[in-house]
Amino acid sequence: MLDYVEASTKSNSLLGHPYLDGGKGIIKKVNEHCLHAIAELKKLAKAVGGNESEKVKTSQSFLAKMLVLNKEAEAPLITDQMIGNMSTLIIAGYETTAVTLCSSMYAIAEDQTGLQEELAQEAMLIESIEEADLEKFATGLPCLRSFMYEVLRLKGAI
Repeated sequence: MLDYVEASTKSNSLLGHPYLDGGKGIIKKVNEHCLHAIAELKKLAKAVGGNESEKVKTSQSFLAKMLVLNKEAEAPLITDQMIGNMSTLIIAGYETTAVTLCSSMYAIAEDQTGLQEELAQEAMLIESIEEADLEKFATGLPCLRSFMYEVLRLKGAI
């Protein structure tokens, strides 16, 4: 197979396309993004004195929890193992997420009770999406959360 760099520079050959290289280019990109996310979170985690910042300790993100638990573990994961875990979750989770989103969009489109308007009004209550965190989305959208639970109950992807 062609190397990703070679594949991205050859435009005349169909096999030279980075998406037709057997997935190597995509995997390399995912790994690069995971490595960057780990580095950024490690940088954020270093507070004065080398202790983890409270923001990282209380974060709801999978990566933050993995880094905190990894630091406390007897046999910590190396960075390649963390990237492997993250890549597996990302790649394994995309199809179930897509099916769930499609099922929920279909349910909203088929609804005759005004659900779409109700969900839109609830979403408008979040003042700034850029400043909202996971906690705000988890507690600030009870109707949406109930709707998603119902979609998963009736038309779960698994």
